Amino acid sequence: MLEQVHPAPDLARLIRDYEGRGGVLMFAFFSDDFPRLPEPELHREAAIATLQAFAERNERYFAQEAVVQAFINAGLDPETHFRVTTQPEKAQGREITIAEFVGPLYEVGSHRLLLRGRTRNHLNHYFFAGEPESPGTVREIPGGMTGYGYAYAFTEPPYNLRGTSEEINTLFLSMNVQLFQDFEEAVTFYEWSTDWSTYFDAGHEWWGAFLWTVHNTKTNLILGIGASTTD
Repeated sequence: MLEQVHPAPDLARLIRDYEGRGGVLMFAFFSDDFPRLPEPELHREAAIATLQAFAERNERYFAQEAVVQAFINAGLDPETHFRVTTQPEKAQGREITIAEFVGPLYEVGSHRLLLRGRTRNHLNHYFFAGEPESPGTVREIPGGMTGYGYAYAFTEPPYNLRGTSEEINTLFLSMNVQLFQDFEEAVTFYEWSTDWSTYFDAGHEWWGAFLWTVHNTKTNLILGIGASTTD
């Protein structure tokens, strides 16, 4: 059984900043200070523990007095609220590369995000963070696909992530250092199927549903990262 732990204060501050800007990724942190499991088993334990942590977070939210009262005011039974249930035996994971994890919207070598344009003529174009939005700076997406990978889930919630492109890029880089030691080789990544929990139902509507586990053998931490939302 993995032990859930709190993120370091600097990382907790960055996560609060990200959430305050409208980010939808969720994080769960665990210690691997126990007799070492083989890497696939460790990641599987982490995936299951992550969904359990998200379920507990969901229950705490719906137990808040203000939320209960909102149900009552709407003529609804508070006990009918959405619940996260899981079927762990259906979870399927695979080890992935750093490039597969981050996806096409981040250049690891240059430390730059590709961000969707926000000006009227460029809403469906992508630009490197910090570049002006103009026909001459439009960037092609490798493979032409954008709706997958950690960088997509981080930067493109259903409603825009608040902040300038430079602010978003800086926050992304700062969190990368804290979460992944800027993608050192000692970090392993697993991607998980999204058909084994009700947590993923909202994301299956259109935006996307994601679950990754990340193990850093230098820091003895493993984390779960998930997202599933809709408009």
